[in-house]
Amino acid sequence: MGLYTIKPRFQKLINNLVNLSLRYHLQPDFYTYGACLASLFALISIWIGLKINPFFLLLVFPFCFIRILFNALDGLVARAYQSNDPLGRIKNELGDRTSDLIIFSGLFPLPEANCYLINAVLVLMQFSSYLGILNTKRIYAGFMAKADRMLYLSLFFFLRAFFSNSLFTNAFLLFIIAGLLETVIVRLRLIMMEGLQ
Repeated sequence: MGLYTIKPRFQKLINNLVNLSLRYHLQPDFYTYGACLASLFALISIWIGLKINPFFLLLVFPFCFIRILFNALDGLVARAYQSNDPLGRIKNELGDRTSDLIIFSGLFPLPEANCYLINAVLVLMQFSSYLGILNTKRIYAGFMAKADRMLYLSLFFFLRAFFSNSLFTNAFLLFIIAGLLETVIVRLRLIMMEGLQ
């Protein structure tokens, strides 16, 4: 289950932020769009870190954390408002997919990275995310769920700030691919099990 096993505890920690959102009338869309903006800042940090100063890569972690925090808040705030807006759910899902693509496209400027492996990561990531919403109840299962891959990507760029190695980078991409494949298989199995019931 990865990091989603601690999601209930994480949600308790941010209940105060939910209460503040209600007090100041912040809508779920604020966090949906904020997550995309945090993803864009992460991408900019990657670009500057690779082209100008590698220590900008250290900013990837806080921006990825903000993205995950905002992703959690948009759902919690929507529930607090007792919102059942289908358009809001669509915007939430599109925001998630857009954020993933924005952040992981930061792998392309890596001169030592295999572009075929990067493309495989992007395709499998979108496929596993799509499978996550096919069930009647959202599926978070799998080794490489959203929060997990954000953590691993952040750790990778943290290390990349200090050294560059082709073997390390492509081994990381293969690790992400293997995790995504496992996630796809787990989610497909759960969907099929529900379909047989």
